[in-house]
Amino acid sequence: MKYFKRIIEIIAICMVAYILIFSGVVKNIQIKYEDIIIIGSIIVIFLLIHILRMFRLYILLIEEKIPIKEFVKLYMKTTFINTVIPFKLGEFYKMICYGEKLKSFSAGISLVWIDRFFDSVILMILMIVASSFKIISPIYVILSLFIVFSILIYLTFENTYKYFNLLVLEKGRSKRSTIYLEIIDETKKIYKKARNMIKYRSVPVIFLSALIWGFEYLIAYLIINQLFNMEFSLSIFTDYINDVFMIFNTKYVNISEFNIGIMLIIFVIIYIFIKLRERKNKNG
Repeated sequence: MKYFKRIIEIIAICMVAYILIFSGVVKNIQIKYEDIIIIGSIIVIFLLIHILRMFRLYILLIEEKIPIKEFVKLYMKTTFINTVIPFKLGEFYKMICYGEKLKSFSAGISLVWIDRFFDSVILMILMIVASSFKIISPIYVILSLFIVFSILIYLTFENTYKYFNLLVLEKGRSKRSTIYLEIIDETKKIYKKARNMIKYRSVPVIFLSALIWGFEYLIAYLIINQLFNMEFSLSIFTDYINDVFMIFNTKYVNISEFNIGIMLIIFVIIYIFIKLRERKNKNG
C-alpha cells in the first residue's frame, strides 16, 4: 500500500506540472475589473463547498476524535490528489490514507464508499432532472450501477455473509478456505463500519450532500457562464460533471484546469497557515 500511495502522489505531481506548464487556461481568461468580483465569489463558494464536505466526513468519523488540524491536512491532501487523478482513481488513495489514519483499512473503504454514495444519489437526481430520462451518458450509467450495487449489498449482506460463511466451512479446513474466510470476515468489517457510520446520521449527511451540490451548481455557473462566457444550464452542468470525470481531452478541460489551480492555491495557503500556527505554538 505504501508504494501504491507513492505512485499515486507522483502521478498527481506530474499532472499538476503538466497543467502549470502546458495549460492554456491563463491565456484564455482576460481578467477585467468585474472578473475580480466573480473570482472572489468563486473562492468563497469553493471554501464553503469544502467546509461542508469536511463537516460531512467529520460527522461520519465523530467517534474517532481526530484532531481538527490533522483532519484538515488529511482532507486537503486526499481531495487534491483525487481531483487531479483522472477517472476518480484517487478514491483508492483516499481509502488508504483514511484507513491508515483510522488504523483500519475497512474503515477507510467504508468512509469513502459512504461519502461517494450520498454524492452519487444527489448527482443522479440532478442528472435525471436535467435529461428527463432521455440522455444516457457514461457517468449516468456508472452512477446508476454504483447506487444500485451499494443498496443491494447493504440490504442483502447479512444473509449473503451467512451463506458464504457456511459454504466455505462445509468444504472443510484448508489453506484456501482459510483465505476465503479471512476475505469474508474483512467484508463483514467493512459492512459493520459502514452501518455504524450512517446510523442516526443519514438525514444530516443527505442534507449536507444536497447543499454541497447546490453550491457546486452555483460555482459551475460562475466559472462557465460568467468567467468563460459559455452557455450554461442544468443539462450543461451534467455534461460538465461527465467531462470532469475524465479530466483531460474534454470540452471543459480549461475549466477543470482552472478549478485545480484555484484548489492548489487555496489549499497551499491553508496548509502554510496551519504550519505557521503549529510553529508559533511550539515556540510559544
